Amino acid sequence: MSSQITSSVPAHNADRPGKQLHIETGLQIFFVTSGGQSCRLACFLAPYVAFVLQLNGVGAQSTLGGGGLVVKVCSHVRRRAKVDAEESNNGLYSWHLHVCSENNFPTAAGLASSAAGYACLVYTLAKLYGVKGDISSIARQGSGSACRSVLGGFVRWHKGCDPTGLDSIAQQIAIKERNFEMFAELTMKDSNQFHAMCLDTYPPAMYMNDMSHSIVHLIHLLNSEKGRTKVAYTFDAGSNACLYLLESDVSAVLSAINHVFPPANDSVEYLKGLPVNIDPLDKKVAESLAMKPHESGSLKFIIHTQLGEGPQVVQDLDQHLLTPAGDPKFLNPRHDN
Repeated sequence: MSSQITSSVPAHNADRPGKQLHIETGLQIFFVTSGGQSCRLACFLAPYVAFVLQLNGVGAQSTLGGGGLVVKVCSHVRRRAKVDAEESNNGLYSWHLHVCSENNFPTAAGLASSAAGYACLVYTLAKLYGVKGDISSIARQGSGSACRSVLGGFVRWHKGCDPTGLDSIAQQIAIKERNFEMFAELTMKDSNQFHAMCLDTYPPAMYMNDMSHSIVHLIHLLNSEKGRTKVAYTFDAGSNACLYLLESDVSAVLSAINHVFPPANDSVEYLKGLPVNIDPLDKKVAESLAMKPHESGSLKFIIHTQLGEGPQVVQDLDQHLLTPAGDPKFLNPRHDN
């Protein structure tokens, strides 16, 4: 007897780690994106002798009595499942898990890949164990931002009042006024203030590099050339830029980026994610920018995404990460039941 489920969670725009409970200290609103960049995670539940975890092709084996945030999150889900599930399922809680995770979003880059991973883990385990109700408070135990990634679209993370963090949860919200220019301006100012504070510490925390500042300069030139704020930048705890813009402006902005930061000739995956047709940059726009092109290959790649729908169960069996026996497809079998 066994049970298996595979889920996929898109990445989102930021990840700011908290303390042990990962409780939000203020108001945060963000949105989940999608476009081919995501985390896939499979959980297989059976009477194995040990807990097995595989992350991007690297495997590890331990018992659930060990430490670590992954084990902590699994334990939280199991406790909730015992409350929500039927008594006939009690035998499942003594079984070990085989967990296989694959993240095609850049890791350790300030782009919240860990949030997508923990959100995917909690969402998949909740489906596997039949957990009901809110699961964002569980996802928060692994990564603060993961609580927001278990939902799609625009999401608010509530601070809450309970010192245990029980009411520090995420909630999907609707945007009433679609004022992109106001949003873009506030986003850039918030990013600038965050990094100014980082530089004002002693010793200073420097996340942005020369390339980051060049991108900032280009965005302001583009907005000035158009006479309106058509694109916004933000930088989290890393040098990689996240740009926000309307769909109608994507081609024009990418044309400008490719002009100033030309891709390397051998960069076959320079533009990832959603497909887009990029027209050559207008000569008058290029002249008005007055920004000398950088060396080819200065930017490694660009990921084109859009507003996402949140976690989804993977229905295509070919996309499952575990074999029917519960072994990771790209890892030698490690159970001996």
